[in-house]
Amino acid sequence: MILMKFGGTSIEDAEAITRLVTIVRERLALQPVVVSSAMAEVTDTLLQTASIAAKGNATATLENLEHLKARHIVTARALVADSGPTVQRLCELFAELTSLLVAVGTTGELTRISHQ
Repeated sequence: MILMKFGGTSIEDAEAITRLVTIVRERLALQPVVVSSAMAEVTDTLLQTASIAAKGNATATLENLEHLKARHIVTARALVADSGPTVQRLCELFAELTSLLVAVGTTGELTRISHQ
């Protein structure tokens, strides 16, 4: 068994993910366990968006979410031949996230977490 950990820039877009898949496939005989970060800048954008939501700026919150959603959809379409179900699931997940951040904006409450 081999543990393979990939950081955000290793999966920043479809091209990078394709390279990652090639690397993993070359090591299948070693039974890889793959651990991955979020795509480059996604975690920071999510944290910033949550902070913006807590300040009540719904427009900027929704703009950030739409940008993230579009980025994920573009990547999914580039990687998955029949991407319809994947895109649908991404839309569902982003709808849930939007609801959560609307609630944050309504209440103005956001629990701080440490981020390294």
